[in-house]
Amino acid sequence: MRPRGAAQRDSAEIGPSRLRPPCAASPCPGPTRRPGAPWCALSVVAALLLASAPEASAAPAGESKAGAAAPSPASSAATPTSAETPEAVKARAAEAVARGSAAFEAGDYPAAIVGFEEALALRPAAKLHYNLGICHQRLMQAAADRGDAATEAAEASAAIVALNRYLVAKPSAEDRGEVEAMIRALGGIPVSPPPPAPAPTRPTEPSTSPSRESAANKPEAGDPSPSPPLGPAPIVPRGALGVYLGLAAVPQLQGDDKVEGAGLGSLGLRGNAHLGARRRLLIGGEAELGGGGNKAPTRLALTTQGLALTLGYALPVGRGHRVELPFVFGAGVGREAVRTRADLERPTCAVGSGTLVGKRVGGRVSGRVGIAVLVGARRNHGLGLNLGAVLTAFGRGPQAEGCSEPIYAELGIPRARVAVGLDLAYTVRF
Repeated sequence: MRPRGAAQRDSAEIGPSRLRPPCAASPCPGPTRRPGAPWCALSVVAALLLASAPEASAAPAGESKAGAAAPSPASSAATPTSAETPEAVKARAAEAVARGSAAFEAGDYPAAIVGFEEALALRPAAKLHYNLGICHQRLMQAAADRGDAATEAAEASAAIVALNRYLVAKPSAEDRGEVEAMIRALGGIPVSPPPPAPAPTRPTEPSTSPSRESAANKPEAGDPSPSPPLGPAPIVPRGALGVYLGLAAVPQLQGDDKVEGAGLGSLGLRGNAHLGARRRLLIGGEAELGGGGNKAPTRLALTTQGLALTLGYALPVGRGHRVELPFVFGAGVGREAVRTRADLERPTCAVGSGTLVGKRVGGRVSGRVGIAVLVGARRNHGLGLNLGAVLTAFGRGPQAEGCSEPIYAELGIPRARVAVGLDLAYTVRF
C-alpha cells in the first residue's frame, strides 16, 4: 500500500496536464472603464498559447505525447471535489477498484480500465498503473488474435505508458526487472531508475522524533488500491525448450524374428523460436534417441538417432488461449545401429566390433500434430500430447567381406520405413 500523500505527489508528476479552457461565449470579465478594450481577445490568445504548450513534460521519460492518452470522461468525473470528505473519497475509490477487479476477472477489460482509471483519479496508487497496463496488454493480445493491427498497436502503446508510469511511481518496485521485460516485449523502452541519492558529506545527529519522511512513508489504513495487484500478464513468447518421451510402432518390422524393432521407445529434446507478429510461427530443431531394447535372448536390438530442423505453426484455441494446437514438419538426418548381446554369437556378416553388428545413415522427414495446455500464472509452461509419423530412408549399409549382401539385407530390415507414434512433452517458454 502507498501513503496518500506520496501517491498524490506521484500523480502530480505523472498525470496528464490539465489546462483552463478559454473564455466561453459570454463576454470575458474585464475592466468596466474601457468596454471596448480587447481584454477578451487577449485572454483567448493566452489560453490558446497555453493549450498549444507541450504536454509530454507530464509523462514519464520515454513516453511520447501520442502515447499519453488524455483523461477519460469517467476519470474526469471521478475527481474528488472540495466538498467531499476524505472518508467519502476513500469509499468511492474502493468501490471503483472493486468494480474494476470484478470486470477483470470476468474478462471485461474495457470496463476494468474504466474502474481503475476512476480509482486512480480519486486516490492515485502505483499498483493501479500496473493494473491498467495488464488490462491494455490483454486487449492487445485479443486484437492480435483477430488480426486488428491498428488496435493491437494502440493497446500495446497504452500498456507501455501505464507500465512505465508504474515504474515512475514506484522506482524501487521488487518486480521492476519483470515489468521492464514486459515493456521490452511490448516493443517499448523502460524508464530509467532514478539516480542514487548522494552520500551525506557530514555525519547527522540521530533524532529521537520520527522524521517527516518516515511519517509520510507510513501506509495509511483503508488504501483502496488492490493488494496484491492483478496477476502477471502472459508472456509474449520468444522461444521454447522442451523434452519428450514417446512410443512408436514400425509396421514393416512386425513379426521379424531376428530384430526387435517393431516397437520403439524414444527420448528427445525440442527447441524453437516464436516468430511473426503474433508469435505463432515456430522455427527450431529436435534431437532424438530411440531403441527397441533387447529382451529376447536370440534377437538383435535396433537403436536409432535423429537430428532435424523443424517448421511449424501454433494455433491458440479456447478462452484465454490456454490451449494450443501445434502443427510441425521436420527434415533432417537419421542413423541406426543393430547390436547383439555380449553373451550371444555374432552374425556371420556382422560389421563392427564388440556388440555392434552394423550401422548406417540416411535422411528423415517427419510431421506431427498435437495439443498443448499452457499452465502457470504467465502461461510459460506447456504440457502436450503429440501424434506423429517419421519416414526414414537409409543407404544399403556396410557389407562384410565374403558376404553377398549387406548385414541389413541379411536381417531383413528394409531401407525405407515409417514409424507412427505418440509422445508426451513438457515445454518451458521464455
